[in-house]
Amino acid sequence: MIPGCSHNDTQSVPAALREAASLLAAGRRAEAAAAYRRVLALAPGNADALYGLGILAYHAGRHADAAALFGQTLVQQPENAGACNNRGLALAALGRLEAALQSYDRAIALQPTAADALSNRGNALRELGRPHEALASLDRAVAARADHAEAWSNRGCVLMALGRPAEALGSHDRALDLRPELPQVHVNRGLALRELGRLGEALASYDRAIALQPDYAEAHLNRAMTLRALRRPQEALASLDRGSGVPAIRAEVETVRGGVLNDLWRPEEALAALDRAIALRPDIEQSHVDRGVALTLLDRPAEALASFERAAVLAPDHTDPWSNRAAALVRLGRQPEALALLDRALALRPGDAVAELNKALLLLQAGGYGEAWPLFEARHRTVAGQAAARGFGRPQWRGEPLAGRVLLLHPEQGFGDTIQFCRYAMLAAARATAEGGRVILEAPPPLRALLATLPGGMQLVSQGEALPAFDLHCPLMSLPLAFGTTLATVPAPARYLRADAARVARWAPALAGLPGPRVGLAWAGNPAIYTSRTRAVPLAALLPLLGSGAGFVGLQKDVRPGDRTALEQAPGLRCLGPHFADYADTAAVIAQLDLVISADTSVAHVAAAMGKPTWVMLPLPTDWRWLLDRDDSPWYPTVQLFRQAIAGDWNGVVGRMRAALASLPGGAAG
Repeated sequence: MIPGCSHNDTQSVPAALREAASLLAAGRRAEAAAAYRRVLALAPGNADALYGLGILAYHAGRHADAAALFGQTLVQQPENAGACNNRGLALAALGRLEAALQSYDRAIALQPTAADALSNRGNALRELGRPHEALASLDRAVAARADHAEAWSNRGCVLMALGRPAEALGSHDRALDLRPELPQVHVNRGLALRELGRLGEALASYDRAIALQPDYAEAHLNRAMTLRALRRPQEALASLDRGSGVPAIRAEVETVRGGVLNDLWRPEEALAALDRAIALRPDIEQSHVDRGVALTLLDRPAEALASFERAAVLAPDHTDPWSNRAAALVRLGRQPEALALLDRALALRPGDAVAELNKALLLLQAGGYGEAWPLFEARHRTVAGQAAARGFGRPQWRGEPLAGRVLLLHPEQGFGDTIQFCRYAMLAAARATAEGGRVILEAPPPLRALLATLPGGMQLVSQGEALPAFDLHCPLMSLPLAFGTTLATVPAPARYLRADAARVARWAPALAGLPGPRVGLAWAGNPAIYTSRTRAVPLAALLPLLGSGAGFVGLQKDVRPGDRTALEQAPGLRCLGPHFADYADTAAVIAQLDLVISADTSVAHVAAAMGKPTWVMLPLPTDWRWLLDRDDSPWYPTVQLFRQAIAGDWNGVVGRMRAALASLPGGAAG
C-alpha cells in the first residue's frame, strides 16, 4: 500500500492511471511503478500502463526492459508516436542504432512534425557516421519547434562533426538562450569554442556546466583538456581528479592525465597512466599518441615510433600521429622518412597547422629556408598559437612598403628567440627610414636594457606597457619571411648588441684576480620551458672543464636543485648569475670574458650577438636553428658548436671542449 493512499479492488482503471501518472509527475517512481502494475492487474495489456512502466525502466537505466515495454505498448497502440520515439531512445542506449533509427522513422511517419523524434533521429544518424542526413533531420526539428533547446544543441554537435565550429557555436548559443540551465549544452558550447581557439571562453563554459552540476565528470574532463592547452597543468590534474569517479570515462581521464604528466615532465608516471588507459580502451588514438610522447621523453624513440604507428592505424585520417611519427624518425636520424610522412599527412589534410609547422622545422633544420619560412607561419594556427594570439586588430607586415606607416615588432617565444631575431629590427628600421615610416620594437622587460643597445633608431617599449599607435605588426620570428631570408642571405653582423659601459665598470670588481682565459659557463635554460630540459647539461658533467686552468664564471641565473651538490664541488667557479638583475648585467660580465660556453640557452644568444667567442653544447636531436652536421652557425660568426654524437652523452662533448680549451692562449677580455 502506498502511504497516504487507500485502494480497493474496485478502483477503476482510469482512476488508477491518473494516480500512477500523478506519482510519476511527482518523481515518486517506485510508487508510480506499483500503481502501473495495479493497472495491469485490473486490465492486462493496458497500453498506458505499459508505456508508463517503460518510462520508469528507461530512467532507471533498464534499457532492455524499456525497449520491450514500449514494444508491447505499440502492439496495443500501433499509432503511438511517443512510444516509437521512446523505444528508439532505449534501443540507442543499448547501442542498437539502426533499430533505433527505424523506430524514430516510424514515429516521424506517424507525426511528421514530432520535434523530439526528429532530434533523436539526428543524434542516431550522427553516431552512425551520417552527419549530413543528421543535420537535415535536426533542421526539420528546429523548424517544427523553434524553442526545442535540445534539438538546437544536437544540431550544434552535428555541425562540429562536419567541421563547422562557428556555426555549431551559434546553435549551442541558441539552445542556451532557450534553456540556460542545461549543463550538457554548456559543455558542447565549450567544445566548439575550444575548436575555434577561444580557450578562455571554453573554460568559462565548462565552469558554468560544473556550477550547474558539480559532479559532471565530462565537464571536469573537458575543463582539464582546456587547462592543458592553456598550459596550466597543475589545475588540469586537479580537474581530472574531480572527474575521475565515473567508470564510463576512466580511459579518457587516464589519457588526458598521461598527456598532462608529459607536460609536467613526469614521463614515467605518464606512461603508467597511458598504459592504464590503453588497458581499459585500446581504441583511443590519443592514448597511443601521448604514450609515444612519454616514450620520446624517456629517450626510447623506437618504442615511441611503434606507439605513434598504432595511433595512425586507429585514426588514419588524423595528422597528429603522422607528425609524431615524423618526430620519432628525426630522433632516430631518419629525416628523409620524416619529411615524407609529413607530406603524406598534408595530403590527407591540406593546411593542417601541426603538420605544416613540423615540416617547416625539418626544412629549417636542413637549411631549406625558402620553402620553410611560409610554412613556419602555421605556428600561429596551432591551438597553442591561437591561445597566445594577442589580437592586435592590425594586419601583419609581409615586407610591403612602409611609407607613412608605423610598424610594431614584437616577441612571441623565448628570450633566446628574441635575441636571435631582433637583428631584423635593424633592417626593418633602415627600410622604414628610407621609405618614410617608423618602427617600434617591443621588448620583454628583462631584455629592455640590453635591446636598447641595438642600432637602428627604432622606438623601444616594454612588453606590458600601453602600446603607441601603429599600423602594422610583425612577430620577430616572422621577419625572415618578410625579408625573404635564405641560407645564403642570413643577416649575420659581427655583433649587434653591446654591454653598457657603466654596468661593465660595476661588475669589474667581481672578476678581479680571475686567471685567464676567462670563461663564462651556462648549463641550463628556463625549466618552465619543457624543451629547455632536453638541452640542459648537468653541472656535474662539466666539472672536468674546471681543471683546465682557465678562470670560470657562472652565468647561470637559476641553479636547479640537482646542480647544487655539483656547485659545492666546484669552488673555483665564481657563480655571478644569481646576482644578475637582467640581461644587461649578463652582457656586462660577458663583455669582460674571453669565451662563453653555454648549453642551448638565451645566454648563448647574448654572447654570440655581442660577437664574443661562444661554444654551444647541443643535444641530439638538435634544435632547428643550429642546422645539421656543422660546427659553425650562419647566424653567429663567432659560434662553435659541440654536438652530442650519441643522444644523452654529454661526456663526449665535454671531452672535446676540454681538449679545445687546452689550446687557448691566456687571453684577455675585450
